[in-house]
Amino acid sequence: MKSTVLPALTVALAACQAPGKSTNPEQPAMAQFAILMYETGDAWNRKPQAERDALIERYMAWIKDLQASGAFKDGTPIGRGGTILAKDTAGAVRATAIDVNAESLTGTFIIEARDLAHAEELARGCPAIGHGETVHVRPVGHE
Repeated sequence: MKSTVLPALTVALAACQAPGKSTNPEQPAMAQFAILMYETGDAWNRKPQAERDALIERYMAWIKDLQASGAFKDGTPIGRGGTILAKDTAGAVRATAIDVNAESLTGTFIIEARDLAHAEELARGCPAIGHGETVHVRPVGHE
């Protein structure tokens, strides 16, 4: 099955370089957070190309703002489809195709923020929210 990764956004994100970390001891400690974007159905691909192009421009502007603030670390769109691996009741690992019409992860960004409230504030600007996706903000790493 062919992935429908957003080619323009993939290329643009690959060109983005995360700024270096500050060695200033007076700078507050920062934590990393994942911004996870979820879509139900095939909403992106049903949009006219002109609307998708405009949305990609909004994503790029948002990423540039995150870069300018030093918050942007990484990001990538995620293709549709794939496989879910899980143990069944007998303990065997089974593969199940992901339903492309169910809610699915469509992309991630890694940002640095002071705390969860700050990460949420940054994530509110994510264009995914404006075109019908939901966005989760989660801390990176185990506590």
